[in-house]
Amino acid sequence: MTGQKVEPMLQACMDRMIHMLNEGQVLEALDTFYDKKAHVFENGYLFAASKEEALERQRPFLEPCSKIDGDFTELYRSQGRGILVLQNQSSFDHPEYGNGKIDGVHVYYWQKGHVSREEYASGGKAGEALAFWRTLAQAEAMRPENKAPKTANETEKPDTDQTEAS
Repeated sequence: MTGQKVEPMLQACMDRMIHMLNEGQVLEALDTFYDKKAHVFENGYLFAASKEEALERQRPFLEPCSKIDGDFTELYRSQGRGILVLQNQSSFDHPEYGNGKIDGVHVYYWQKGHVSREEYASGGKAGEALAFWRTLAQAEAMRPENKAPKTANETEKPDTDQTEAS
């Protein structure tokens, strides 16, 4: 596969995963997009050493939920580096825990169309991650090659209303 074909495929995978998460299809997204050897970390600690372990650890919490309202916002994306960062502010209704809201940041590292690693930050670590990824996104947006070209209305036009002094 050439680089030109990989990037649109990766973009489609990332977009589809975001859509599934926002539909509350968390386990389905994990099952669809995680590599079987994917590692998941939570606040720097290993949470799962494989896709199957991640599913096993998430199922007991997610399956009993009567409702999951996905609220994932993209903070940063670099298809060339295979990185997707999402802020998660989803809410849920769980029979044991009641209504709740998640406040975290997910950093997904992609290889060959699958998530090979996820780093999840919650609590104070989420605030740090949020600040870092927002700053990086703003800095990259300021790079000249990433700025949108000016439209005809934005380019400077000579002032034709002024007349020259005689």
